[in-house]
Amino acid sequence: MPRSSVLLTARAVDAQVVAEAAGAVRQRVDAAQLTLQPVDDGAALQVLVGTEVALTVTRPRVLPRLDEAARLRPGLDTASIAVPAFWTDAWTPWTAAGMLGVVILDEIASALDGAVDHDRTPGASAASDG
Repeated sequence: MPRSSVLLTARAVDAQVVAEAAGAVRQRVDAAQLTLQPVDDGAALQVLVGTEVALTVTRPRVLPRLDEAARLRPGLDTASIAVPAFWTDAWTPWTAAGMLGVVILDEIASALDGAVDHDRTPGASAASDG
């Protein structure tokens, strides 16, 4: 089971944002080549480290209100996010490549003045807590 993460941002997460974040992380950590790969006719986008998946990001959904986001992911800091906002699901494996994916998600949240919430342990999902 991969690590589940949620991005909450004022702008939609798109391929350009993911590419820029991946490039910034690659430079900082001197990572191997990172490649973007669309999945399912663009329904998702993967970041690969070599041939290993580091991150999978789905298309964002518009949220007109944030109360449900706060209930589903209490780890998200919704106070500083304007509405409408964008909810983007993402998954990273529990591997070294997956840790790069987590750092890329953190970079995306920072670039879009958003917030991100990551599962902390394998199999734990904040959405299943409530």
